[in-house]
Amino acid sequence: ALNQLGSIAASGAPNLPTLRREFDAQAGNIVQAGLVPDEGGWFQRTIARLTESVKWRRTDNLAGDGVEAIVARAERALKSRDVEKAIKELSALLAKPAVLVKDWLVGAKAYILAEKALAELQTRAVAQMAAGQ
Repeated sequence: ALNQLGSIAASGAPNLPTLRREFDAQAGNIVQAGLVPDEGGWFQRTIARLTESVKWRRTDNLAGDGVEAIVARAERALKSRDVEKAIKELSALLAKPAVLVKDWLVGAKAYILAEKALAELQTRAVAQMAAGQ
């Protein structure tokens, strides 16, 4: 457990409110990036530029494997404090959306690692106290 904490000690790990805040700030950009393919024509690029200033997305669209659905499911998971499920959902993103979520995923994985290591240390401490050590 201490080795796990040591591996993230230099860079740190965000807490859950920070993960939520960072995700909320990026969610619209992630969905937007998934709307226009990289090889989109002039019309798609023009529409994308026009809509860049307006960030809107559905948060109730949970079905499917599109970017909007993946982001909505990840957002719901975060609201339920299920960071592992959010990581699983967002890890399925490809291309531009995957690039945008990369740093967030690094932080989320560090959070999970820290939480698990701390839980293990707490369990060991309680066991040692119960054993009278």
